[in-house]
Amino acid sequence: MSIHDPGNPVGIHIPHAERATATNFFLATWAVAIATGDNILGLTLRASTIRQYLLAASKLITQRGNPDPLDDSCNQWTCFLLRKLDRYKSVKNRREAFTDKMIAEFHRRAQSSHPDDIASCLYDWIALGRYTGFRRSEWAQTRKLSYECAPDNSGDARALIDADMLFFDSQGHLLDKLPTLVSPPLFRVDIRWRWQKNGDNGQVISFWRDESNPVWCPVQAAWRICQRARRLHIPPHEPIGKYLDAHSNSVVYLNTIKIEQIMRSIAAHATGIKDTALLQRMFGLHSIRITACNELDRLGVNDSFIQRRLRWKSLTFLTYLRNTIYSARRHNLSNISVSPHDSVLTAARVHHSMVPHSAFRP
Repeated sequence: MSIHDPGNPVGIHIPHAERATATNFFLATWAVAIATGDNILGLTLRASTIRQYLLAASKLITQRGNPDPLDDSCNQWTCFLLRKLDRYKSVKNRREAFTDKMIAEFHRRAQSSHPDDIASCLYDWIALGRYTGFRRSEWAQTRKLSYECAPDNSGDARALIDADMLFFDSQGHLLDKLPTLVSPPLFRVDIRWRWQKNGDNGQVISFWRDESNPVWCPVQAAWRICQRARRLHIPPHEPIGKYLDAHSNSVVYLNTIKIEQIMRSIAAHATGIKDTALLQRMFGLHSIRITACNELDRLGVNDSFIQRRLRWKSLTFLTYLRNTIYSARRHNLSNISVSPHDSVLTAARVHHSMVPHSAFRP
């Protein structure tokens, strides 16, 4: 297909209607590419900039006697994408993923804290959330003294409760959550998602022990969360996302205000950003889901794996991907050899050495 005339393959005559369809498909795929950062600078472009690019392409195409590809009656694909981009740019407070320095700072603060205080509690949920991609309603509350109930009027919390996590050893034997087990033979945790935004209620997903990086092992983090819930005597129907508030010496729920306050404090420390308004726009509770999505992308797994593991029913997760320093490092043209004879790009080797974390095991 010619770059100058995408609707007409070189040397082949195609009927007008079919040529218009080819043009529309070409523009739609190009729009997706540049919208997701696949451009010369590797930047996330504004919807208005992408629209200007498409208008320029449309002008070139109509000058060659083809239908206007931005006419909604002719090209539903591209126009649909433009409407989605307009909607996306209007979303306020678009969150960013945590950096490695931020994640390390969560751990550092937990090390010098009481095992039941907010720093230790938040570290465990972040460690687990890097694998699960929590939605806010699954682990945190909007208030520190009350929780959201499940929609079935059972009185159970909407967020995870103790019964939603089951632990197993390497032989598949169910482990009791007895606090007397100092070094339990943890191998995997099964998490039941009783209520989900995607409607797939009751779904169970397993997570395996990370032996190469035990500090951030999701199974160990889940175990600590359940053990904390037992120490704090949390009733079985209440969320296990609770901690001991040092100021009031009372047990309270992980809540939006406190969590985001700590997240932004860590972000300021790790990134050097001092603008409070900018930090508020960049980091919030949804950053944990964005982080999980981007870390899987960083590992180089395919889209269906991200979609399945992080519990999406569509390709919505593509809007969560960010142009991070890690994708910039992977986008290294030194990994592509150029033939000195005909300047044709040859096969590139896949470079994964920058990834410090182990991938999910099958």
